[in-house]
Amino acid sequence: MKSTLAIGFSVSGLTGYLSHQEMMRLFQRCFIRAGLNLWFSRGFNPRPKMTIPLPRPVGVNSLAEIICVSIEQDENENFDSDETTRKLQKQLPEGVKIETLECCPGKKTFLPQSVEYVISPKTECFDETVKTRVTAAAQTVKSGGPLPIRRTNPAKNIDKQLNAADYINSIETGNGEIVFDCSVTQSGSLRVDEMMELAGLKPEELAGPILRRSVRWTTK
Repeated sequence: MKSTLAIGFSVSGLTGYLSHQEMMRLFQRCFIRAGLNLWFSRGFNPRPKMTIPLPRPVGVNSLAEIICVSIEQDENENFDSDETTRKLQKQLPEGVKIETLECCPGKKTFLPQSVEYVISPKTECFDETVKTRVTAAAQTVKSGGPLPIRRTNPAKNIDKQLNAADYINSIETGNGEIVFDCSVTQSGSLRVDEMMELAGLKPEELAGPILRRSVRWTTK
């Protein structure tokens, strides 16, 4: 019987600098070493059927990652979530921690609807200029006004103007933090460097890595 193993995990420290592909390879090795009965694709180069439905930007820490992998399971077998979690965690490096694990019969797909990012500037950098920019952006989002930004990617020959407000549900501040709640749409979402641009901050002005604090999912 084919089942979907949905694993919620957090990422911190140096592992936050792993790319999406590196994280996929890390988990593939983890699953094989832990002895999971993986479901492979067909063809000349079979691969485990696994996906991270919302790739994490490089350099961002996270409390809300999910990876789904298809496994073969005996219908009469009682799946032991605690034992599976223990086996998997043993194969993962420091900075990657399994938070939840659920085995779902058949295929289960996770679709991201919104994601919350927390930016923590250094105290001396969270000055009135930054606060004024963030407050103005937050008010523009609330009023439904335009918030133009320039999105560029020389490697893909992309240079276009976007309305950032189309991707932002809210911007809030408190406890020395800036919190962006962003929607995830078919056309994409706001990038973390664009959030930094809206706040008028540079990477060296942050007290620590940007944190993906939560994700709202729908499943099917």
